[in-house]
Amino acid sequence: IFFLNTIPRVLLAFDHTESAEIETLASQAGVGFTPVGQVTDQEQMKVKQGGAIVLQAKVSDLKKRWQDKWKPFFNEG
Repeated sequence: IFFLNTIPRVLLAFDHTESAEIETLASQAGVGFTPVGQVTDQEQMKVKQGGAIVLQAKVSDLKKRWQDKWKPFFNEG
């Protein structure tokens, strides 16, 4: 899943088994790659900083908020 956050920053959700491949692709493209969190089996996104959880939220809630943000810009119907 690909979420554009801002022009220079992108949040990408991927299976942890693809981490090395994604890091390699980012390096080849000359862009940084910094894992910021993980989705658990309980569909929670956890963002850690220095080992401490700084954000924990349901993925479905995050997805809805992201989609709702863009609704005014697109004609749905």
